[in-house]
Amino acid sequence: MISAILLAAGQSKRFGNHNKLITKYRNKNLIYSSLTNIVNSNIDNVIVVLGHDQALIKKKIKKNKKIKLVINKKFRSGMASSIKSGLKKINVKTIGFFVCLADMPKVNKNIYNRIIKSFNKKNKIIVPYFIKKRGNPVIFPIKYKKNFFKLKGDNGAKKLIKNNYQKIIFKNNAVVFDIDYKKDLK
Repeated sequence: MISAILLAAGQSKRFGNHNKLITKYRNKNLIYSSLTNIVNSNIDNVIVVLGHDQALIKKKIKKNKKIKLVINKKFRSGMASSIKSGLKKINVKTIGFFVCLADMPKVNKNIYNRIIKSFNKKNKIIVPYFIKKRGNPVIFPIKYKKNFFKLKGDNGAKKLIKNNYQKIIFKNNAVVFDIDYKKDLK
């Protein structure tokens, strides 16, 4: 079983006073696009970690048997707390899990499926790259779960990845494109 943790709890301070996850990108809310791409892939289940503006974001999420919502009450303490919140609810049958960012709408089902295929062959951390730039989402073997509980603050998984991963190269910028500022919507 492959799971995904979709991080959607942040405050999006760089974006301004409007929550970027409910902002339209190519006629769809960011949260809707990101979640639809995951649900349509070969990922078996997705844990959506909410925090800031959770009621507002929850309204934009369509019910689906693959989706489980989790509230991170400590979202202000950073990304690490959201990853931990998601991992606490991960399915016991999970052999690998993605850490996904909700502001990356170009990461489509084909990208997820290609990463899963590579993971199934190697059973290693698989990191997508565009040219020489490291991207997202990253998939981890379940054995790394315990390591995430040592993370603090806004530390994502970069510390865990170090040199113990397999690269997968993509020819488009989807794995490095995210929406941080309003200008990124263009």
